[in-house]
Amino acid sequence: MRFTFAGENAMTAVAATGPVVYTDRVTGRQQTIPISSLYFSNSDGTIKADKWKPYTDGNADFKGAIDAWLGHLVKSSLLTPVERSEPKAAMVITAKDPGSTGNTIELTVSNVHESAPDVFVFDAQVKENDVYAGLTADTLKDVIGNTAGGGTKPGLVFVSSAGAPGVPKAGNYPLTGDPAEVEVKKADDTTAFKLKAKAAGADGARTVVTIGAPDANDKFTLTAKWERSETNLAPADLQTKFAYELTVTAPDGSPLAVPGAGTTVLAGGADKADAIRAKATVPGRA
Repeated sequence: MRFTFAGENAMTAVAATGPVVYTDRVTGRQQTIPISSLYFSNSDGTIKADKWKPYTDGNADFKGAIDAWLGHLVKSSLLTPVERSEPKAAMVITAKDPGSTGNTIELTVSNVHESAPDVFVFDAQVKENDVYAGLTADTLKDVIGNTAGGGTKPGLVFVSSAGAPGVPKAGNYPLTGDPAEVEVKKADDTTAFKLKAKAAGADGARTVVTIGAPDANDKFTLTAKWERSETNLAPADLQTKFAYELTVTAPDGSPLAVPGAGTTVLAGGADKADAIRAKATVPGRA
């Protein structure tokens, strides 16, 4: 399993025994830089003073002198990054269905905020993006299946029409109805095949299929996408709102907790014989 973060914690606080004192060589004036105005950039590891107003208002020579002095203090270990402990796990999310397409599921958490004293809520978006390249009319059913969970690489959709599929024409095909379904056309606008969502319910109609233009050998790419966004969620709401895609459980030995802002990508899902569900542990707030 793996997870990635989406830009939160772009800076690390500075640890020191006291404020930084700087003496201007030209004027002889002594200035004090509060430690709270300094930080280490997580992008390149350098110390920054651009939260200190005299620095932002100063000229290039002044800024250069400050940067050099701060760099000296860092090399002398008088200014160091504050050690940060890894946040505890907030929850474990597992793909609702087994298979490698679960590895394309992403949970993005944002806008973590306090809605009442000591009560935190957050916004969440879940996406799945199944891409099937190099398909032909003859291999379509074998790959995505003609039943839910069928085929060598089951995902968001399966072929629901009887008979042999035809070569589809390029286009976007949103699924509609319940159970959600769509008719994919041939170049002459007759039916190439029909696709149905993996499960019944209103969430199936969030699926959109895109067919790429067939090449000279009538091979094409089929992409099925699913997406849902919700706001002001408590941890337990994830299971309710995203049950079509996810199973949400508490981490070992801990209750569900508010996750930290960032993107968690499921991993470890495998097809057919292994039939393993992709999963990931979501980190909590730092």
